[in-house]
Amino acid sequence: MKKSPGYASLRQLFIKRYGEPSSAGFKQAQQNFCRSLAAYSVVMWLLLLRDRHNGNLMLDSEGHLFHIDFGFVLGHSTGKQIGGLVERAPFKFTTEYIELLDGAGSPVYEQFCRGCVAAMQAARAHGETICTLVEVAGTRSTYPCFLQTPVTKVLPKLRKRLLMHKTDAEVEGEVMRLIRVAHDHPGTRYYDKAQKMQRGIAA
Repeated sequence: MKKSPGYASLRQLFIKRYGEPSSAGFKQAQQNFCRSLAAYSVVMWLLLLRDRHNGNLMLDSEGHLFHIDFGFVLGHSTGKQIGGLVERAPFKFTTEYIELLDGAGSPVYEQFCRGCVAAMQAARAHGETICTLVEVAGTRSTYPCFLQTPVTKVLPKLRKRLLMHKTDAEVEGEVMRLIRVAHDHPGTRYYDKAQKMQRGIAA
């Protein structure tokens, strides 16, 4: 998409596809992006999804964001783990995403934040089930992520990311901290730049 002639930014793409920012079409697509980005961000953090370059990120015709490559998860990363040292942001949250949300502090941005909190609360409510599923998948597994890090070491870190050790009152503050850390994180920029230089994937 970013290699298409005339591409300027995600926001400009949405305006071209769906109409001016005041239009119903734009607002609906923006809502779809906002809600899917919030859910995706929390999943990215919980599963430690890596290889977050733009070749692995898609938009559907209604504006929803989604990821297509789950080869690097739960601590396993690209380049003999070098990728994980660069991709240190909790999730990918670029200036283009923020611009499409009308900028930091806007009502849509605040909706994204609330969506992240709600997604984390929902995941946390099912934390034991999530951990059990990972434990089952990881026991005697030949998946690269579990060969890299045994499931017995994956689970305590997953519980921590699920905020199982936090009180209900502490969850919102912790999620907001993650958003602040992810906000235009330098590691995200460096990884996109490296992928563009090495593989020609648009940053």
